[in-house]
Amino acid sequence: MTSINSDMTHTATVFVLTSTGTGQAVAFGLVCPEARYCGVLVRGADRVDRRFATPTDWQALEREIREGLPPTPLGRQTACGRLLAGDAAVTVQWMWAKLVDVGEPGQTAQALDALLLAAASKGAT
Repeated sequence: MTSINSDMTHTATVFVLTSTGTGQAVAFGLVCPEARYCGVLVRGADRVDRRFATPTDWQALEREIREGLPPTPLGRQTACGRLLAGDAAVTVQWMWAKLVDVGEPGQTAQALDALLLAAASKGAT
């Protein structure tokens, strides 16, 4: 089992969620397995919807990100696709990843929420 990384620099991976009906971006997601963080921000919302995963899902997420995500939409058979899409009629596609300094351990989720909000505001324009 993988333990939570105590280093305060983590890799944040950002995704766009697109409606299968309209093709429009309807949400953005951020996954940071080292911090056990997954959040989705629906367009127009100001609150992040946190997603929770099992230890097995976190291992699968870490593996998928480490092995490299394709530039094409992810299928529901992937851990990233399942966790971010939930039951919504959306496709999930990787946008970018970067190393982020998340500050103090107690501030990690807030720092990643802020990064997701910033990414969504840039991606929505």
